[in-house]
Amino acid sequence: MKKLVLTFIVSLVVLMGCQYNKDLKSMEQVTMSAIALTSTNWTLGELNGVKENTTQNEMPVKSMTLHVNDNSVTGFSGCNRFFGRFVAEDLVNGLGKLKFNNIASTKMACMNVEINEQTYFNVLNDTVFYQLDDNSLILLNEALTVLAVFENKK
Repeated sequence: MKKLVLTFIVSLVVLMGCQYNKDLKSMEQVTMSAIALTSTNWTLGELNGVKENTTQNEMPVKSMTLHVNDNSVTGFSGCNRFFGRFVAEDLVNGLGKLKFNNIASTKMACMNVEINEQTYFNVLNDTVFYQLDDNSLILLNEALTVLAVFENKK
């Protein structure tokens, strides 16, 4: 009888331990370093739900690069070059915080009236979060609405 009770107690402890480990795994957070979004030339593919024309031969496409060494951002907004700073946090479960600061640009006269650089700068200003995979960087606002999608043209 004692062996039966002891076997029952050991089995119960083992089963509870398995359940406890399962709960721990489900609560783990998957973290990816924010460094993964830096030192890559990100080409704008979509802005506020509108696909960008990335096959323009006459002008470079809108793009940006985030530099890890000094947390600066540089890029091209359709007519002008821009620069500024950024602060990024690691991705946790696929979502990370990203904020652009002090964005400034050159002031060249742009003949193409279709280029709306202010919309591009507004998206950078409104960015609060980002998502990242091997080939794309997605900028989101506080409500998690997609503002822009950038592609990594390797």
